[in-house]
Amino acid sequence: MHNALNIETHLCPVCGYHLDEPPENHLICSCCGTQFDYDDYKTTHAELRHRWISRGYLWFSTAVQPPAGWNPIDQLEGLATSARPFAARRAPTGAIKIAYEKPSFTPDASESFNSSLRFELALVS
Repeated sequence: MHNALNIETHLCPVCGYHLDEPPENHLICSCCGTQFDYDDYKTTHAELRHRWISRGYLWFSTAVQPPAGWNPIDQLEGLATSARPFAARRAPTGAIKIAYEKPSFTPDASESFNSSLRFELALVS
């Protein structure tokens, strides 16, 4: 992915954290702790995401601190919106419809916690 300054950026496909390198070659995400090409060898990114969310969005790294004002829900929303340019490149002749359902969490009632993160892509002709 390229931003407006044409600088290469990479997102963790599990939590949406900005990585300095592509998510491969045993790189470990400071945010969710996923070790790429190891943790995701037999487990999908969606399953790893579910585990991270169900554990309470805990920051993994003790060496790297979370960015100031870090919000894991906003970070996951960034992951959902980053799919838009990718989908548009895949199907340039039609319109793309994207549905996103963000996780919900009510601090007073843990039973209302919904750890699902759902993406739907559809080509509209």
